[in-house]
Amino acid sequence: DSDGRQTRDTSAMAPGDRAEQMRQRLAAKAESRSGGGGKGGALLSMLPSPKTILMHGLPITWFLWCAIAVLLLVALLLGNSGLLIVASILHAAYFANFSRTDTAFQVRVVFLGLAVLGALLPLQTLIYVQLFAVCLADVTVGYKVLERLLYCIPANRPENPEPFSVDFFSRVVMEPPRGQTQSFSIKAGDTKGPADFDFTVKSRAERRKK
Repeated sequence: DSDGRQTRDTSAMAPGDRAEQMRQRLAAKAESRSGGGGKGGALLSMLPSPKTILMHGLPITWFLWCAIAVLLLVALLLGNSGLLIVASILHAAYFANFSRTDTAFQVRVVFLGLAVLGALLPLQTLIYVQLFAVCLADVTVGYKVLERLLYCIPANRPENPEPFSVDFFSRVVMEPPRGQTQSFSIKAGDTKGPADFDFTVKSRAERRKK
């Protein structure tokens, strides 16, 4: 009887409620994909979660990016990227304590690779200015550039099977920023292609002929 009532309640649910539940499930899947939940790390359980709130509603991740941004400025002004490289290694290692595969860890690894690349190439200023802009967008408005780019990889979004396309990429770029502790995700778009068009639907002129 309880199963029957639950089925009837689900069928009678308003479209808005169903959409809200779908958004909640999508957010939960994205949260589990990106890690950094309330549990301690698998390697060093005494370390706090990256999403632990420190002050003024801001998590540890926000303060870490602020520190990285300051070191980027030091590297740009002094031409010495040693502190930035060391800090980026520790940054990635900290997230590796919680997961070695999730998007949050991948972001730090990509950032570390670009920081090392900038230290080795003559284009250090160009690369570091772009990395500073990435950090600035994150700490000011919560726009996570690297996380959005990594979201385009299908393995990083198992909850969204939508194939990569220009429309998909534009929605990834234009999606409004979320809270500092929320993982990025977008709702799957309409994947109906030309082959799925219902040719049985007749035009108004064809119906008038009858």
